[in-house]
Amino acid sequence: FCHFTVTGLGGTPLEPGIPPWKEAMEQLSPLIRFVGHPRRVTVRFDPIIHWREDGVRSNLTYAEELFKECVRQGVKDVRISFATLYSKVLKRPGWSWYDPSWEERLKIAGLLVDMGCSLGLTIYACSDHALESVGALPSSCIDGRLLTELHPKGLLADTEKDRGQRKECGCTVSVEIGSYSQRCPGGCVYCYANPVPQKRA
Repeated sequence: FCHFTVTGLGGTPLEPGIPPWKEAMEQLSPLIRFVGHPRRVTVRFDPIIHWREDGVRSNLTYAEELFKECVRQGVKDVRISFATLYSKVLKRPGWSWYDPSWEERLKIAGLLVDMGCSLGLTIYACSDHALESVGALPSSCIDGRLLTELHPKGLLADTEKDRGQRKECGCTVSVEIGSYSQRCPGGCVYCYANPVPQKRA
């Protein structure tokens, strides 16, 4: 079971080490073939990020095209999450971030849910139960029940809640294999795990 993250911002100053989204989506079909079925892949439109540049801009303009490509390739689930602007992110030189209000978040999530529903997609919200009020389902990104259901031999996965995650996180207990010493080459400016205080080009 794989998560496939695409925000639409690949190749921009926000995601300098990530390929452009159309190029990235070309990897989705081989991934589905590798895991054996589209149900074993979920696409993450994550994070939804806003910044100030000639007004307030965001990656929401890419959502519809990305959703349509998911449907074309047989993926049925999309997970969304709003960016968490950690203090180290707020200090990135040359960037001015915009943090949507709760009312704005609900409106955005509602639009994405409606868009997804019209295309046959189910929209899940990561660690944000408030978005259930507009139709987003609570996400378990590491979902022991789903992993059990997908296992070819029906072997049972752990379903205990991961207590080390955020309060509203629905993930079951798992083992993190990444580390801060293994730096991601993506260099996403908004990422909490990116230690480099990039200056905007």
